[in-house]
Amino acid sequence: MWDARAGKSTSVVSTSSNNLYVTWSPDGTNLASINQDNTLSIIDVRKSKVVKSHRFSQEVRHSLSRRARRCSLGGARRPCTR
Repeated sequence: MWDARAGKSTSVVSTSSNNLYVTWSPDGTNLASINQDNTLSIIDVRKSKVVKSHRFSQEVRHSLSRRARRCSLGGARRPCTR
């Protein structure tokens, strides 16, 4: 995690492989990360840890709904809540 105001790293969150896509939830409390191994990880920014992850057998693209309660994965809608 990078603090833009301080200009430095504040924490490191380990995921299963290199991150390809990263986006904030609309409320700013979570990050969604899709990794090179097609794993979607939901990261709690305040705790600096992965709170949910799922590995898919096919390439994953994503978008989060308002309030980060659902995510769209290849057209399927799945819960992203803890």
